[in-house]
Amino acid sequence: MKKSISIWSIDDNMSVEESIEFVSKCGFDGIELSFDEGGEIGFDTPEENLIKIRECAERNNIAISNISTWLHWDYPHTDNDPDVRKKGLELAKKELETAKILGAGCVLMIPGYVNVDFFIPDRPTIPYDVAYERAVAAFMEIKKYAEDLEVPACVENANEWGKFLMSPLELRDFVDSIDSPYVRVLFDTGNCSISGYPEQWIDVLGSQIDCVHIKDYRRNPGGVHAFVDLLSGDLDFPAIIEALKAIGYAGFLVAEMLPQYKYFPDLLAINTSRAMDALLGRSV
Repeated sequence: MKKSISIWSIDDNMSVEESIEFVSKCGFDGIELSFDEGGEIGFDTPEENLIKIRECAERNNIAISNISTWLHWDYPHTDNDPDVRKKGLELAKKELETAKILGAGCVLMIPGYVNVDFFIPDRPTIPYDVAYERAVAAFMEIKKYAEDLEVPACVENANEWGKFLMSPLELRDFVDSIDSPYVRVLFDTGNCSISGYPEQWIDVLGSQIDCVHIKDYRRNPGGVHAFVDLLSGDLDFPAIIEALKAIGYAGFLVAEMLPQYKYFPDLLAINTSRAMDALLGRSV
């Protein structure tokens, strides 16, 4: 397995290219980049700018493991407003096109949600069955883009925060229903930890897993503020690593460490790299 880290875990004052150079120095094999409304990677980014970023990664021997975005929470496929759902599809298509140019391994996608009061308390609650039907319809469209571009669109288990696709069985069946080799799973070890066990999710999802977000979680007191540094929470990482080995997983472990440190922010990536070396049996 290979080490990657989210650009969200890097000092905000660094550019994308500076972030790539920094994670290379920290001993990572890859980086997760972010697609934003504006910023360096977004809807209006010229192709030549994306090529420069890809070339920077190549020079530094850093793979772009995947692309993520916060915008799926703003433009959910399950929204009551058809214009919002249309924007969500436009976002998915543009992310996949961007990933193709960057040479990214896959694109993280949130399938939608029933309610997201943790982040956006004023959004209406969507009936579960309606949300499911809308999410399936959206991914039937997304798979066409993903197949044409040969870039996997990976459904993340954001289950606790969106109150949707709440079990590994349900997520597995959702992805199976789309029936495409380019619609897979980006499995997050932390997101299922309020009410479940990551190693069990890995057993169920098996070969559907294309990429892994690795982060730790402290169940008491819980909530969105309970994400902590790797190896300082309650997750059974030896069991998680063994479960990944058992399904033959050899891809990226992408550390999504939030929030950044208030002081000496560079240390977050440095400490995370050492913790991941320990998990993977590398010299620390």
